[in-house]
Amino acid sequence: MNEAISRRILTADKNQSDQLSQQNQDTVAWTECHGVDVLRIIFFDV
Repeated sequence: MNEAISRRILTADKNQSDQLSQQNQDTVAWTECHGVDVLRIIFFDV
């Protein structure tokens, strides 16, 4: 994964964290723990 995409995802996480429901926060935490960056792109790159 290239650096620009990684940085974009991190920014998206920070910008959306206050808006996410608890269920979505749990999904993000699971994804971060498992390193499934492709899923993060699908869910956050809207």
